[in-house]
This record gives sequence, C-alpha cells and structure tokens, in this order.
Amino acid sequence: MIVALDPQNLARQRDLGIAIANVGIVKTALGDAEGAFAAHQEALDLRLAMMAADPTVLQYQRDTTYSLSLVAETHIANGDFQTAEPLLAEAVRIKADIVGATPDDLLLLTELTNLQNRHVDILLELGRADEALAVARQSLQTADRMLELAPDVAQYTQSRLVSLNRIGDAEVALGDHQAAVATFQDMARMGDLLLEVDPYSQPWASDLAIALERLGNAQAATGDFAGALKSHQNCLALRDWLVQQDPSNADWYGNLSISYERVSAMLVETGDMQAALDHQDMSVTIRRDLVAAFPDNPYHRIDLVRALDLKATLLQDPTSANQEALSILEEMYAQGTLPPEYVEWIPAFRKVLGLPTEF
Repeated sequence: MIVALDPQNLARQRDLGIAIANVGIVKTALGDAEGAFAAHQEALDLRLAMMAADPTVLQYQRDTTYSLSLVAETHIANGDFQTAEPLLAEAVRIKADIVGATPDDLLLLTELTNLQNRHVDILLELGRADEALAVARQSLQTADRMLELAPDVAQYTQSRLVSLNRIGDAEVALGDHQAAVATFQDMARMGDLLLEVDPYSQPWASDLAIALERLGNAQAATGDFAGALKSHQNCLALRDWLVQQDPSNADWYGNLSISYERVSAMLVETGDMQAALDHQDMSVTIRRDLVAAFPDNPYHRIDLVRALDLKATLLQDPTSANQEALSILEEMYAQGTLPPEYVEWIPAFRKVLGLPTEF
C-alpha cells in the first residue's frame, strides 16, 4: 500500500523487494518451487528497475545480484543449467563492478568469490571447462585479495582452498592432470594451514580430506600410483578420525567408504592384492551399514552394489559377490525402487554370471 501511494520512493521500493525475496525464500523452504520462482522473479524485475532508475546506488546493484542468484538457483534445482548460467554470469559481473568501486570491502569480496565459484560449478555442468577455468582463476584472485587485506583470518584461507578446488576440477575436466596435481597440492597446503589454526576443526579436516582425495585422483591419472596411494591413505586417516568424532554423520561414513575404495585401487596398481581386498572389504562393510541404517534410500543400495562389483574384480572366484549384487538389483526392480538409470546393470550382472540377460 505504501509503495502504491508513492511509487517513486526507491527506499520503499527496496523494502518491497526485500519482502518479496523473503517470500520466495520461505516458499522454497516449504517446497513450493513454482511459488518461489515467481516471487524471486518478481523481486528481480523490481530490483532491475530500481538499478536502472538510479545506477549510482551500489546497494541496488547488490540487491540485484542476490535476486539473480536466487532465480538461477531455482533453475538449477530443476536441472536447467543452461538458463541459470547467464543469470549467474550477470550476477558475477555486477558484483565485480561493485567490488571495483569498493575494493577493500571484505564482505563484498567474500560474496564475489562465492558467486564466482557457483558460476564455475554450472559451467562445468555444461561442459564449458575453458570458461570454468577462467572464472575459477578470477575467484582465486578474489580470495588472494581477501588474504592480502586480512592475512590472519582463517576463513579467507578456506576461501582460497575452495577456489583452488574449482581450478583443479576445471583442469581435470580439460585433461590437464599434471596441472591439477599442482593445484590440489596447493589446496592441501591450505587445508594444512587451517588445521594448524584449529587441529580439531571437523569442517576443516573434511576440507583437507577432499583436497587429498582430489590430489590422489590426479596423481593416479598421471601414473604416479605411489604418490596417489599416499594421498589416499592420508585422506583415509582423516576421514576415519572424522567418523570417530561423529559416528552418526552418514555423509562422513560414506566418504570413508570411498577412501577405502580409492586406497584399494592404488594397492592394486602397486601390486599388493591382499591389502587391496582387505580395504575393499572395509568399503563393502560400510556400505552394508548404511543400507541397514537407511533401508528406504535406494542409492545406499546402489553404492553397495558398486562396492560388491569392485570386490568381485579382486576375487579369484567372484561368483558370490556378483550374485549378491544381482540379488540386490533384482529385489529393487521387483519392488519398484530401482532408479531407471540402473536397470541396465541387471543384464550386465546376469551376463557375467552366465544367466539369461532377459528378465
């Protein structure tokens, strides 16, 4: 009503934009995706008009970047990365202009690097790795500026770690695994610095574990299996510690299974087959635990099938592991809980077991 009585009052218009955006956030929390999109789009249209009405007010520009990001996220939630990408690109452009006008504002720099990293994620989803690498490098420059202004703030070291992660992922997507090794080594160094600040920080230990996992994968891709084994073993040790700190954290327990699997694969490459089997057995055990804890989650069963499949490759007689994997898939299919993209696994396992592939 106030805005209707005084439509030229931009301060009131801004209040309205905040209210509409908050409606969108609430609708998202309530699961009303269509209503959330409508609210965020309405807020964006209003904020774009305000920015055009007075382009000198940086706050109007900043508000617009929030709405661009929120509208983009609604498209991302629907799997529409193509529509989301230019919205994020525009948000990054506007935010970078604001930072250019206020280069020492650490909050704005933080917002910029977060936006840049999100843009990288979507560019990688779209297969545009060259562009993703360029944006990721800009994100690293932003993080470096933050550290230049406040070198003792650990959170900015963590921001640098995240930017390095995006750079490494883009390098891997481009097939430049040697460059990725150097990037992930730098990422791991950031993780070490964070744990020097707080050795008992679980989030930072998890960040370092991710860096070590990425590093091990890149080292393996270059043929450095000994180096990859060491990286994955260090990652495994960190993830084992994390699970001990919070045994109820299913994500960390699942990550521990992945680390056992990666160590197993590197032990195969270095010729220690018995140790490889022992580690893969641990991965299978964890996957069984997760299936038991979350019986209604089909993807825990799929992960167990994957673990059994990998175990089968290490056995002289893989029949039992393959039979169990097939049994899980066929039971899920009969119950209607097998995701469609995994139906083709059934004839593949049946073929390996010498059974008819039609079912």
